Amino acid sequence: MARVRDVEIDEVPDDAKPVYARFVSEYGPYQNQLKVFAHRPIALRHVMGMLLEMSDNPILDKRYLEIAIVTVSEINKCE
Repeated sequence: MARVRDVEIDEVPDDAKPVYARFVSEYGPYQNQLKVFAHRPIALRHVMGMLLEMSDNPILDKRYLEIAIVTVSEINKCE
């Protein structure tokens, strides 16, 4: 059972909807993270937005960025 309610796209402010929609389309398997971040639209816009920007302008390969995200989640015992 989820401890935090998922926030759907129609519940976020208009300025956060493009980040939400793009993240869902490009990182579908990680929608649960997005729906938790959406409780704080500023985090949604900036943290998820940063991940999307890093994907657009790679400093490191997208695969390595995803490995880093999964590794940190594992370290933090996230399911």
